[in-house]
Amino acid sequence: MTTGMRRSGRIEALGRDLVALRLVSGDLCLLRREAVTSIRLPPGGPDHVGDRPVDDVVDRLDLRSALDRLVAELPAVHVTVDGSPDPVAGTFSRLGVDLLMVSCADGSSVHVPLVAVVEVRLADGP
Repeated sequence: MTTGMRRSGRIEALGRDLVALRLVSGDLCLLRREAVTSIRLPPGGPDHVGDRPVDDVVDRLDLRSALDRLVAELPAVHVTVDGSPDPVAGTFSRLGVDLLMVSCADGSSVHVPLVAVVEVRLADGP
């Protein structure tokens, strides 16, 4: 990833600006597509990549719409942004047109521009 961090798991969905990854731990991780710098396949994995036609589903699914589906559940998240390796941890509490809000355990709120989001990891707790 552009943050220098690595993630291991199975790709569950692709969208216009999104890669949804089910981590080995079972957590769901939504990655901004531009933040993915490479994908490493295991030995013996398929030798063909990118051979599927692009369809409507990829064009319709994006990070904002995926987050919109999740916000009503008020999930615990860790949000990583451009320029910072330290995620913002808390409850994903609001989503605007171009911002998301994380309510932190200390009572503070962090407003994050969607264009700065690198990763949103759904977690068991803040």
